[in-house]
Amino acid sequence: MARTQRLQASGTAAERPLGQVAQVARMLPRPSLNLLDLDFLKLLLKDEPEVLKGFMGRLDVVASAWRGYDNAHAAVVGHVKSLTRRLANGLEAPAVVSDQDALPAALDAALTVLADTLTAYQAGWDEFAKAVGARVSSNSEVKRLDALISALSWDRDMRTIAAYEAVLDQSKILMQETEAYLQGKQVELLGARGDEVRAWYDQMNPGADVGYDGMEPGNDHVKLHARSFGIRMGAAANLSECQLNCLGLAVWMMRATTPGSPFGFVVFDDPIQSMDDDHTEAFIGSVVPKLLDGHGKQVIVPSHVERVVSRLSELNKVRSSRVYTL
Repeated sequence: MARTQRLQASGTAAERPLGQVAQVARMLPRPSLNLLDLDFLKLLLKDEPEVLKGFMGRLDVVASAWRGYDNAHAAVVGHVKSLTRRLANGLEAPAVVSDQDALPAALDAALTVLADTLTAYQAGWDEFAKAVGARVSSNSEVKRLDALISALSWDRDMRTIAAYEAVLDQSKILMQETEAYLQGKQVELLGARGDEVRAWYDQMNPGADVGYDGMEPGNDHVKLHARSFGIRMGAAANLSECQLNCLGLAVWMMRATTPGSPFGFVVFDDPIQSMDDDHTEAFIGSVVPKLLDGHGKQVIVPSHVERVVSRLSELNKVRSSRVYTL
């Protein structure tokens, strides 16, 4: 319960900068054009269709950039709001880590595109306004044109560049806070799952001086650590082939026994490769019974080693077991 409350509090804290980003983004212009105004411009610029075409093209690009920003912002909001639920389930961790990298980057890219399109829109506005102004021939057209310019001109009443910079700054803060939050949750999650890995590893290496010592997140992978006579070291580079096989099995069994897993069985394809007799016996006599009795799993062990098949059969006579020989 306390862990869930911490997750909810962290998620709520991460939502605050999102609201600030949305508030600042509302200061930016969203120029639009209704059909009556478009008809008026077509009539006014009938001899200069390329001028109108260029302006409408820039207007469409701005609208598309706004849609891209809205979608990217909504995706980050949904991601942050779903963190509590998703991080409570260990199976969601890889997807959460992937979203952590992709969604803020997409928001940053959308903001950059929006700024570029607004800048291009402003650059073309003077030329367009000059062409329209040259075509004005009556007071009634002047009044209508003033209303149209008031609706379309984004630099008269809005501090666009300052607002964009504020949005970008808030977005960077959001990304940093979200990344820090997710890194903290990763460490917490890997610590909890690491205890499960350690328990499985120790069952195959009881009393060993060399053991598993934890996981930590890397840039695009998970780092596994070992401890030998009190010294921490990288597992891959320092454990023996037998110990690495035990560690790989331990990590795999942690995943296979994750609460909520839809699979009621586990399959070990010749799991005792590179294991000596002691480790083989520990696997057969300790790990398999724990999977059967402690986790309610059906265990399937294909093996070409006769003594493994015989030993499994011998230890599981009281259970419902079958041996198939091919």
